[in-house]
Amino acid sequence: MRLLLTFVGCLAATACAATDPIPAAEAPTSRQIIRYDTIHHPVVSQRGMVVSQNDVASRIGADILAQGGNAVDASIATGLALAVTLPRAGNIGGSGFMLVHMADTDETVAIDYYSAAPVAADREAFRNDDGKMDRSNRYGYIGVAIPGTVAGFHKALQDYGTMSWREVAQPAIDLARDGIVVTRDLHYALAAKRHVLVRDPGSRAVYFKPDGSLYAPGETLRFPDLADTLEAIADGGADAFYRGEIANRIDDAMRQSGGFVRQTDLADYIVYAEEPLRCTYRDYEVALMVPPSSGVYVCQLLNILEQHDIRELGAGSGAYFHVLAEALKLVFADRSAFTGGKPQYAMPVDRLTDKDYARRLAETIDLSAARSFNEIRPGALAPPAESRDTTHYSVVDRFGNAVSNTYTLGSSFGSGVTVPGTGVLFNDHIGNFALSVGEPGARGFQANPNNQLGPGKRAVSTISPMLVFKNDELVFVSGSPGGTRIISAVAQVLVSIVDFEMNVAEATMMPRIHQQWSADEPDELQLERGHSMDTVRLLEQLGHRVGFSPTFGSVQSIFVDGNTSYGAADPRRPGALAVVPD
Repeated sequence: MRLLLTFVGCLAATACAATDPIPAAEAPTSRQIIRYDTIHHPVVSQRGMVVSQNDVASRIGADILAQGGNAVDASIATGLALAVTLPRAGNIGGSGFMLVHMADTDETVAIDYYSAAPVAADREAFRNDDGKMDRSNRYGYIGVAIPGTVAGFHKALQDYGTMSWREVAQPAIDLARDGIVVTRDLHYALAAKRHVLVRDPGSRAVYFKPDGSLYAPGETLRFPDLADTLEAIADGGADAFYRGEIANRIDDAMRQSGGFVRQTDLADYIVYAEEPLRCTYRDYEVALMVPPSSGVYVCQLLNILEQHDIRELGAGSGAYFHVLAEALKLVFADRSAFTGGKPQYAMPVDRLTDKDYARRLAETIDLSAARSFNEIRPGALAPPAESRDTTHYSVVDRFGNAVSNTYTLGSSFGSGVTVPGTGVLFNDHIGNFALSVGEPGARGFQANPNNQLGPGKRAVSTISPMLVFKNDELVFVSGSPGGTRIISAVAQVLVSIVDFEMNVAEATMMPRIHQQWSADEPDELQLERGHSMDTVRLLEQLGHRVGFSPTFGSVQSIFVDGNTSYGAADPRRPGALAVVPD
């Protein structure tokens, strides 16, 4: 019978990774302890945990923890492994945002290693022959911004890690050199982006067979040039990437192919280590990234929801989703008006995250009817169509340290270009800037003057990693990919834990909604499949125009209760896994 229960628990779990045994004498006093009155069960550990979108990368990070590394060491190893196993989003040619918490010093830091615009970048280069802007030009070398991943990882490892570059990079080096087994997910992703990747000789040589055909599921895909680049980084750290031979190759390829990134851009790239944005939700403190990340809007959304008795509305109810949708309209209206790039534009963070401001916004929500977009101001600009192909991973170690890291290439497979001899696939982040301010037909952030392309500037981002504390103790590590859906996805998981008292696996599995705001787009409330049709009908009766959409986000989370971690890998993206160190 004991064996049968273990097997059933594994079937119900978010991921059947190794799980620490629960001592027989341990009383199930916490709502996060595995219980049999819930459908979904988290992975449990007292030795730390890695939760990522890829099982191989999670195991590599967990192995670093098993070797005695801390959460930062494991996070860097996981991130480098994802550059091999999840090339559409994992990267060393992209950028991101990382939150680090160190238990012994009680320090929490926000590390901004997002891409910056090269000095020579010129938005006029994005015009077609007819003089109009063409955002499809974001693909190719012209769309590449200065990558920040290697510099950001170097900063985190140097300041908070315990291992060397060689120790954290070697697993990814071996993986790249020996090759990975092509999964159905990778095969599908390569097929979907084939039209972009085959344009570039470097990417075509890496990701397709010599005759141009796709690698089939089960076949081995090797990355020898990427292995050499990782070897160089293992020996020389960030300088090996931003200076020297690799930088020379990047510069040469950019000049030959119309890109803007130069050696001087790489050498001058800056990583910002800052105090995180802090807000509260109920009796929890939430640490978020500062701009140009969208942590400010996660905070604003939580502030608005806090004005309502969410628990009384009920999990999965039409009443709850109505309030959430109306709050999201307000948040995205402000986002369209006040978001801007860094460092040229200073967002009114204090105003947007003010509790009194949230209370006034919450008072405008009609509990009996949905409001149309044209009733909501101040914004008159719509959010852009931002890529969902980012990736997030969360790490906690046995010492109580934690990392919440989200990084991206921008679009799926980024710009689609791989610099010859490096194996590095590069981002397309210049496409996230405003390129057509004031022009007829311009929409979204393309028309937002606060986000205009400029030398050294960092575009707005929806990325929002999260660390949550209660009574000064870390209790939750989370984040997600998903473009604009990141904001709603991470908030919904947290609300399900705090207000609906779900365990982290239940909260992750809950069907999600997403609502934006636009003055010139259809007013549609988007739902994942799996919502009750009674809920759908109630939302329609309240005046919502309901539409069904592909899944929202891939929230990789760890709930912490004392020295025990409870992890949930979001099954919305194939291959996600929570792994415990051996």
